[in-house]
Amino acid sequence: MLIIVDLLDFTLYRQNIMNNKYLRGKLMLIISGIILSFLLIEIVLRIGGFIFLFLQEYRNKISVIQREEYRILCLGESTTALGGRYSWPSQLEEILNRAQIGIKFKVINKGIPGISTSGILHHLEKYLDEYHPDMVITMMGINDCGNLVPYRTDRQHIFQKFRSYKLFKIIIASFWDKIKKRR
Repeated sequence: MLIIVDLLDFTLYRQNIMNNKYLRGKLMLIISGIILSFLLIEIVLRIGGFIFLFLQEYRNKISVIQREEYRILCLGESTTALGGRYSWPSQLEEILNRAQIGIKFKVINKGIPGISTSGILHHLEKYLDEYHPDMVITMMGINDCGNLVPYRTDRQHIFQKFRSYKLFKIIIASFWDKIKKRR
């Protein structure tokens, strides 16, 4: 009788170990899936950002070659950068040139989605040297929520450098805003 009880205990113990291994395997699979998804989102966001900035830079370089115009440099966040021909810098250029006052205007759009005011200031001197604008217009401040410290890449938390972190931060902030509005 004692042998049967010992065998049952051993069998239950063995099943418990097998279940723990199975659960650990499932847990590792879930964690790996989350990490892989995070990396995939990060890669897509980085490639998309690179393509966007490359095309924007190409359009800006063409304007540098043609210097017979009054150059306006527009700096800002996604509100400046996005929209293509419907962005406010493109509309500004169209409106100014449509006025036909004898001056050709070229508006250079150097908006960067997700950048903060301190990041814009960090790039300002480089843009002034590169484009030699006659005027600079900025639209900034929207991405400064929670970023009240000066722009310092050496002090940033490692996750703050990820585009997907910024995306999730925006999604969570939007979610909390909706909850606050319902109260």
